Amino acid sequence: MADRSGAPAEVGEGMAVAMERLENSLWRLVRAAVEACAQLISTKIERGVGKLAERADKSGAVPGAALRAVRAALLGKSPVWEAIKGAIAGMSWQTKLILVAGMILLPILLVVLGVVLLLALIVRAVVLAFRAATQRG
Repeated sequence: MADRSGAPAEVGEGMAVAMERLENSLWRLVRAAVEACAQLISTKIERGVGKLAERADKSGAVPGAALRAVRAALLGKSPVWEAIKGAIAGMSWQTKLILVAGMILLPILLVVLGVVLLLALIVRAVVLAFRAATQRG
């Protein structure tokens, strides 16, 4: 049988199969091109982030924290945690020593503060009890 153009039906079916193959091949080509572009962009971002990390390691606490936060945001990590690590990495050893001493002393001072507040409450309760007893008597 022939179609409207006068070509046999087998030629029309063969053309449809060829067009379908061509379309599938083109889609595979597009996917491969998109993947290659994504890989290229990812490589460029990783290089830029590497340079950013080098600068963060060489700079002070605040710039280091900011650069590491930006780097983490670009990589999809927690920028807050990276900013803290960047700030600590940019500190001098004296500042790090003060930070560690503060972290050690803080719980001790909190316990002392709690004891002082408890003692103040006990003294207040004794004073109120004494006043109440002297007013009755």
